[in-house]
Amino acid sequence: MNSVVNFVVRNENHSTGVSNYAKSLMNYFKIHNTTFRIITTCCVIPKCVVLLCRFFRIDAVKLFETIPLFLKLPKEGVIHFTEQQQAFSLLFKKRNAIVTVHDLVYLATDDEPFFRRLLLRLAFQGLKKANLLIADSEYTKKDIIRFLKYPAEKIWVIPLGVDHDYFKPAKIKRDKFTVLYVGSEMPRKNLITLFKAFKLVKQKIPQAKLIKVGLPQWRGARKKLVKFVKENNLESSVIFKDYVE
Repeated sequence: MNSVVNFVVRNENHSTGVSNYAKSLMNYFKIHNTTFRIITTCCVIPKCVVLLCRFFRIDAVKLFETIPLFLKLPKEGVIHFTEQQQAFSLLFKKRNAIVTVHDLVYLATDDEPFFRRLLLRLAFQGLKKANLLIADSEYTKKDIIRFLKYPAEKIWVIPLGVDHDYFKPAKIKRDKFTVLYVGSEMPRKNLITLFKAFKLVKQKIPQAKLIKVGLPQWRGARKKLVKFVKENNLESSVIFKDYVE
C-alpha cells in the first residue's frame, strides 16, 4: 500500500462529534509529519437526482454529503473513511480502505425516511469491502459481526480519546440538581422518556433543572418536546440551547 492516507471528511459548518474525531486524527498526523490528503464529501450531484430528491422533499446536498454516492476517490494510497455511511463509495469502487464505525444504529431502528434508510443500509454493505474496520467500542464491534458478518480479526477496537485542552477539572461550584443532555432530538434518542423522568425528579427535587443542548435535526421533534414541557408546567425548569461552542 502507498503510504499516503486520504481522509474522507464531511464539509461541516460547525463542530460535531464525528468532525472532531476526523480533525483529531489529522492533527495527530500533522504532529508526526505523516503525509495525508483531505477529501470532502461535498461533490457534484446529477441534476436528475436533485430533482428526484426535491420531489421527495429531501435535501440532496445534505443527503449526499452524509452518504457520498457520487464521490470521486483516488486510486493511490489508503483511504480512511471517518464515518460508516461513507463506505457507500466502496460498493462500486475497489480501494485500499479503512472505515471508522461509530455505530450501526440505523440497522436497529426505522427512524429515517424510507429512501434515506435504503441508502444507509446499502452504505453499510460497503463496509464489507473495507480492508479494516475501526470500532469505537466493543459493543460496536459486536454489532458489526452480528449485522454484517465481518471477520472479527479485521476489526480493531480503538476507544475515543479525550482532548484535555477542552476537558479538564473545572474550578467552579457545580449545581447538584442540573440534568444535562447533549445531542439531537431524533426519535431513536427517545428524549420523551428523559423528559418524563425529569418530571418525576421535579416532584422530589423542585429546584432541579434540565438543559437540552443541540439542534433538533428532526422535523417536528422540538415542537413535541415543547408541548410536553408546557402541558406539565416545566417551562421554568427546562432550557433549550441549540449549537453551543
